[in-house]
Amino acid sequence: MQELDLKRVKFLREEKGYSQQQMAIMLGMKDKSNYNRYEKGVYAFNADFVPKLADVLGVSMDSLFTHKVTNLETY
Repeated sequence: MQELDLKRVKFLREEKGYSQQQMAIMLGMKDKSNYNRYEKGVYAFNADFVPKLADVLGVSMDSLFTHKVTNLETY
């Protein structure tokens, strides 16, 4: 299962020069503290936010996810 790469989300936000307050506004959240909780992983972004998050950050949705290789059994 892929998870959002929250370190990448933060990196991209900072690279764009957006504050957490600006991100909260662009994503339609109540305030900065709400966005902060998502970026720190306290809350999980739901599927509806991912396309908007990718659009705001100017990247593909796929690029926001971790690409970890899981332990696969060989048969």
